[in-house]
Amino acid sequence: MGTLQKRRIEATYPEKDLRVIEKAAQVLGLSVASFMRSEILRAAKEIIVKEQQFLLSNQDWDDLIDRLNNPPEPNDNLIALYKRHKSKKAKK
Repeated sequence: MGTLQKRRIEATYPEKDLRVIEKAAQVLGLSVASFMRSEILRAAKEIIVKEQQFLLSNQDWDDLIDRLNNPPEPNDNLIALYKRHKSKKAKK
């Protein structure tokens, strides 16, 4: 089994912020380090989910699937873009 590598992160906080952090850790029965680690990790995961996923209503989901399964006919702009791309690719 591999060893778990750890790195130290240091931060400076105003005294009033530290008092709040210490109180919250105490309320949960955690050390300040454990509290900060768990809360920072929770917040980081929440941000990742929020920024990398989006939710659709059932109707929006059905509309998306319908558009993927039944795309519109290509318009003149799309056809011109495809021809330019194909032309550039052929020159390489």
